[in-house]
Amino acid sequence: GPIVKDKIHYFASYEYEREPGTAFQSPSLLPGQSSSVPYQNGQKSFLARVDDQLTTVDRLSVRGSFWTWANPFFVTNGTIPPSESSNQTKNATNVLGTWTKVMNGGNRLLEIKGGYNGFHWTNAPQDSLLGTPEYRIPGLTIGAPYNYPQTLKQDNWTGRVDMSWHKDKHDLKIGGEYIHVHDGGPWYIQRAGFFNFSTAPPAAILSAAFPAGSELDPSKWNVSLLNPYVTNANINFTQGDWTIDAPRPTYALWFGDNWRATSNLTLNLGIRWDADPNMASPPGIVASNILVNNGLPAAYGSYQTGIGDYGYKEGIRDWKDVAPRAGFSYNVGGSNDLVIRGGSGIYFASPVSNVTFSPQLYSQLVSAQFVFDGRPDFITNPTNGITAANIFSGQVKVPAQTVRSIAPDFKSPYNWQSSIGFQKQINAVTGFDVDLTHWTEYRDTRTIDANLVYNPATGYNVASGANAFRPNAAYGPVFVFTSDGKRDQTAIASSLTRRMRNHFQAGVTWTLMLEMKDNGTVGYGTSPANNPFDYLNGEWATSLDFQRNTIRVWALAQMPWDINASVTYFYGSGNRFADSIATAPYGKTGTNRLNLAGNGGVEPAITVPASVLDRWDGPAIISSGDTIPRNALEGLPLEKVDLHITKDVKFGGNRRVQLVAEVFNLFNHANYGAYNVSLSPTSAATTALFGTPATNSGTAFVSRQGQLGF
Repeated sequence: GPIVKDKIHYFASYEYEREPGTAFQSPSLLPGQSSSVPYQNGQKSFLARVDDQLTTVDRLSVRGSFWTWANPFFVTNGTIPPSESSNQTKNATNVLGTWTKVMNGGNRLLEIKGGYNGFHWTNAPQDSLLGTPEYRIPGLTIGAPYNYPQTLKQDNWTGRVDMSWHKDKHDLKIGGEYIHVHDGGPWYIQRAGFFNFSTAPPAAILSAAFPAGSELDPSKWNVSLLNPYVTNANINFTQGDWTIDAPRPTYALWFGDNWRATSNLTLNLGIRWDADPNMASPPGIVASNILVNNGLPAAYGSYQTGIGDYGYKEGIRDWKDVAPRAGFSYNVGGSNDLVIRGGSGIYFASPVSNVTFSPQLYSQLVSAQFVFDGRPDFITNPTNGITAANIFSGQVKVPAQTVRSIAPDFKSPYNWQSSIGFQKQINAVTGFDVDLTHWTEYRDTRTIDANLVYNPATGYNVASGANAFRPNAAYGPVFVFTSDGKRDQTAIASSLTRRMRNHFQAGVTWTLMLEMKDNGTVGYGTSPANNPFDYLNGEWATSLDFQRNTIRVWALAQMPWDINASVTYFYGSGNRFADSIATAPYGKTGTNRLNLAGNGGVEPAITVPASVLDRWDGPAIISSGDTIPRNALEGLPLEKVDLHITKDVKFGGNRRVQLVAEVFNLFNHANYGAYNVSLSPTSAATTALFGTPATNSGTAFVSRQGQLGF
C-alpha cells in the first residue's frame, strides 16, 4: 500500500513452509536391508520493497529479502545408505537498490544498481557419524560424506550502470558491472578420510560389516571384515583451521543495438566482455612443481606427453572472454500474422566454486594416500599411528600426497547458442510457433588423474596389485582440473496457444529432443571417466538430461459462481541414468564400466535382467573384458495430471476471500527419478536389482498429494 499517495509505495510478504516426509533407502549391494527415516523440510521467506517517485524523472526502488531452509535428513535418492545423508541448513540475504533517471527529453534512461547478495550454508554428517570415514566400495558408498562438515559463505557486493538511448531507428544500450565476490568458511574435506576398494566384498561380508538396524550407528559396524578388500586410504592433515578465503572480483562490459533496419525487419546486435580473474588463480596458493612421466605416445586431451608438470601454479587467468551475439525478427509481408526469427551468440560462465576452493586449500594441506600394506588393522588404523603433529614436526616422512591443481591452460567455459523459427497467428486468439534450437558448450570442466602410466597393452593405466602405479612416488592421485569437456543439444520446441476468450484459454507445448550428448559430468576430486586416458572421446554419450519427448497441456476455465478451474498434463518419455559395474580394475577411481577384476583379471559374465532389456541400450550379456556404454539405462516414462480450483467469496465492497483446492498427480501415476544402476559379476542379488526404481524425493516424482488453502 501507499506510504505517501502517488509517491512512496511499499510491499511486504512472509511465507512459512513445513514439509514432513519419509526417506526410504535400500542400497543395492545390501540386498534385504532397507530403512525408513522421517525428515522435515522447513523454510521461511520474507520480502519487503519500497518505491519512491523522487521527481517526475527520478525513481528509487529498494528491496530486500531473507530466506532460510533446513532439512535434518537430506538424501538424494534411495540407492544410497542412510549414513550418506546429511543435516543441511541454508540462508540467503539479498538487498538491491535501483535508481533510474530519464534524461534528454525522454530518449535516454540512466539506471544505477547496487546491492548485496549473501548465501550461507552448512552441510554436516549425522551427529552419530561425525568423524567416521567413507568406504568407497564399487557399487556402494557408505559412511559419512568425506567432504563434510562444511560451513561456507558466498558474499557478493554488486554495482551496475546501464545507459539506454533511443535514436531514430536504433535502441542502444551500454553498460558495465562489478561484483565483489568473496567465498569462504571452514571446509573439513577428507579430515576423516575415505577408503578405496578394488572390488566389492561378497554380500555376506558386507551384511556382516554393516548389519541391518545399524545404519546410523557406526559403533555396531564391523569394518575389520573389509580389510582384505581395501586398496588405500586418503586422509588430509592441516596445521590450520581448514578455512577457505577466496576473493573473486568479476567484471563485465556490454554494448547492444536493436536496429529497425526496415519497417518489417529488426536486427539485434551486441557484444559482451566478462572477466573472472581469480577463478583459477585464488590468493594463497603455494606454487609447486609436480613432474610426472606418463609414458603416453601421443597427446590425450589435456594430458601432456612424456614428462609434464602438474603442480600448483599462480597467474592462471583468462582475460579474453568476448561474446558477440546477433539476431533478427522479420514480419513476413508486413501482415503482422507471421514472423520469422532467429539468432546466434556466445555466453561465458564460471565453473563451480570447488575449482577455485580446492587448489587454495589443498596446496596448504598435507593430503596423504596410504596404500594397503597387508596389516590386519589397516582399515581401522590406516596411518599406523602417524598424526598431524608427527608430519608437521618432520618426525616422519610425508606419505604420498593427493593433489588438486588446475591446468595452466584452464579457460572459462562458454556456450554457443543458435535458433531459427517462426510464429504464426491462426485467428484473433490462437497462434502457434516452432523453433529449431542448438547449443554447444565448450571448455567444460573435467578432472584427470595425471599421476598414472599408460599401458599400451591394455589401453588403461598400469596397475600395481590392486592399486594404480604412481610414476611420481611422492604423490598418490594428482587430480588436475582441465577445461576441455564438451556437451551439446539439438531440439525442436513448439507450442499452440489459445488466449482467453469466452472464459476459456488453453495451450500445449512439445519439445522433441533430437540429440543431447556430453563426454562426462562436470567432475572435481575424482576422475569420472571409465578409462582415465580416454576421458573425452571414450565418454562421449547421450546425456543424463536427454528426454526424447516432453509434452505439457494446460487449460483454464472461468465458470459461474466465481469458480475458476485449471488443469495441467505433463508427459516425459524418460531420462537416461548412469550405469556402472561394481569392480575397480587397474586401481581406478570413479565410475567403472569395464567388466574386469581389480588387477585386470577375468570376471564372470554378467546377464542383464530380461525385464530391463527394453530400456537398456547395451549388450544383454556382458562378457569379461567388455565395456558397457555410458548412460545406457533409460528411465520409465513420467506422467501426471494436476488440478487447481478456486472459489471467490465476496463480502461487499472490495473485500473478498479466495478458497483454494489443489491436487497434484491426480491419478497417482508412478513416477521415478532414481534407479538401481549397479551391475556386479560376483553378486547375482545386486544385478537382479539393476534397473529397478528407487526413492527420489524431488517434487516431480511424488505420489498424489492435495492441499487446501484460503
